[in-house]
Amino acid sequence: MQKAIHFRGYERGQNWVYSGEERARFFLWQSTPHYFFPIFEKSMRIPDHLKANDALCVEFMRCLSPEWAAVREANYGLPLSSRLRPLKMKLKHFALDLPLPLRESLRFLLKGKRRPYVPPAEVLAHLRDRLKSSDALGSIMCADAVFRRLEKMSRYEFENFYTLAILERLSKQRRFDG
Repeated sequence: MQKAIHFRGYERGQNWVYSGEERARFFLWQSTPHYFFPIFEKSMRIPDHLKANDALCVEFMRCLSPEWAAVREANYGLPLSSRLRPLKMKLKHFALDLPLPLRESLRFLLKGKRRPYVPPAEVLAHLRDRLKSSDALGSIMCADAVFRRLEKMSRYEFENFYTLAILERLSKQRRFDG
């Protein structure tokens, strides 16, 4: 048995799932069947080449529900049952190991220039109102600079920014309410 996998499963995994060292970070009880010892031990005895590229998981899903196995998975953009999925997994893992500048260049060559995210109109209207107000977000940020940057933001960047804008509003409400 491989030492790293043994450590993750028997040592680190058990401490994370149950009441061990990670209990301060993860507050929900883990109900996955993977750590039910009879299932866990049997799955650890299956040779690695049969489990590579999620093959065992895919086969399990096919047996459980062919419809579920045909649903497109968000991580790879392909259904679990797709024959291209293992290849795409290998390529994605290879790309993630590349240095960031090379990875971004490769992404640009394959997908082209990133398109900025266009938030819903009501969200933009809410942001405009908050940025115009001198006692709200507008007191700590330049509206023109924010809207110039919004034109270039990815969805991820926008959602992070909007979360901060909402937190700013909630912090002001909390000061006045309590």
